[in-house]
Amino acid sequence: MNCSLRIPDAATPAAPPVSARRTFVPGQTRGCWRGLGRGAVAGLGLLAATLLAHRACGVTVQEDFSTNPASRGWQVHGESSLFAWDSTHEVLRVTWDSSKTNSYFHLPLRTELRRSDDFTASFDIRLEDISAGTTPGKPREFPLVLSLFNLADAQRTNLFVGYGVTPSGGGVRNAVEFNYFPDAGYGETFAAIAVSSTPTNYGQFQFHHDYPTPMETGIWHRVTLSCSGASQQVTLTKTRAGLPYGATQTLSLAAPFGDFRLDTLAISSYCDQVGLGSVQAHGVIDNISLTVPDPPISTTVLTLTNGLQVHFQSTIGWNYRLQRNSESAGWVPASSEWPGTGGLLSLTDTNAPAGSAFYRVLARRP
Repeated sequence: MNCSLRIPDAATPAAPPVSARRTFVPGQTRGCWRGLGRGAVAGLGLLAATLLAHRACGVTVQEDFSTNPASRGWQVHGESSLFAWDSTHEVLRVTWDSSKTNSYFHLPLRTELRRSDDFTASFDIRLEDISAGTTPGKPREFPLVLSLFNLADAQRTNLFVGYGVTPSGGGVRNAVEFNYFPDAGYGETFAAIAVSSTPTNYGQFQFHHDYPTPMETGIWHRVTLSCSGASQQVTLTKTRAGLPYGATQTLSLAAPFGDFRLDTLAISSYCDQVGLGSVQAHGVIDNISLTVPDPPISTTVLTLTNGLQVHFQSTIGWNYRLQRNSESAGWVPASSEWPGTGGLLSLTDTNAPAGSAFYRVLARRP
């Protein structure tokens, strides 16, 4: 995660300051403070002591598709024809087609989730039709999926469902998923799945199946995936037409599971290239809700005492470094890396240039 701000040349005529704005992008999120006012930074009299205590309460994102989701950061990887915003009915229309390349309708989480975090993703789904064995020579079951995953891993060209769990292979990793399998001889199945960053054995690939539990077409179902950092568990629950449905499914993330690094929410249509099964389905998604921990940088204050200093509320489990860009040298370190304390942290550039420069705080999970 990066939080950036520009320090103008002190000789530049002053202009009225405007509000700071933070924006975020996936993985290494960049918070941009734009237009603090030309020369206004030199006149800031803010003190670090004015920072208010920060209480971690989580960030919740709601998506009801009432307006174009692209305006809120949703993107498509792969076959764009599989995902369509229906502006009339205010839903997302999805085609899961395993004969196509891996394709995702995805949203950056703006943080990185580990098994020690609390997070929840839920959504409404209504299938219009679904069939297994739709690809010639692949008669077995194959899933339609909603994922929390690591986008870099998901975009690997050698990622194939059904490949296995070896770290050098092409199987899914770095993921927590809801899967639904249509009946191909074993019964309709809801599945909760978690795969670690380096799945060297099946202890790092956890799954819990609930079958036979059909997802009837034409009926709204709601699915909720929750992770508890305290209990090291992932839980999947579902409702059918507003009523509890099927069994509660629980995965243990305790050793030897390892850990994951999740940075993206996605509706996923995986390719069946190496699998024995296949699927084609049409349906709609609505009312997505995502709750994740607060971003690791908040309540930021800038001062110019004994060098340029950035003060912010830090988070335990994250490391921070100040970086500078003078528009010619690119981003370079402007401070050492320091671990978050859960309290106020200050980073100082004692060699700030005389002219203009951009600054950002890089936050990463070790």
